[in-house]
Amino acid sequence: MEALVIKAGPVALQRIREQGLRPELFSHVAGAAGGPKWLALNRLDRALFGEWLAQPAEPLQGIGSSIGAWRMAALAQPDPIQAIDRFEAAYLEQSYSDKPDAREIADEAARILDCFVRPEDYTAILSSPRIHLNVVTTRVSGWLAGDNR
Repeated sequence: MEALVIKAGPVALQRIREQGLRPELFSHVAGAAGGPKWLALNRLDRALFGEWLAQPAEPLQGIGSSIGAWRMAALAQPDPIQAIDRFEAAYLEQSYSDKPDAREIADEAARILDCFVRPEDYTAILSSPRIHLNVVTTRVSGWLAGDNR
């Protein structure tokens, strides 16, 4: 069993074979939505951004939605490992009633954000020399916009 499987298109694969897997080959990093799977991915984030991609030659374009955006926000902070630690702790402390409504969920998300991103971190995230944060969101209209599940 291999510890890491790399899936790449033919051009990227050829470049990796010729030059080796080096941080300079990367210009973008994506963080997919997916909620709890982040608990496993954060171990990969720690390895990649704590050491291997700690100081990229050029800032990476970090793009994410949902939990992926939260991950990219952690990686854009001055100490991404500490940010991941704060996010993980706040994420694991989530607590909801048996039938949470939109307000309860929004309040819990705000609590996580307050634990994870300190006031001084907002400027650091927006001016990060490591990651340029791009967040993907969606606003729906019509019958999809209703509160009816």
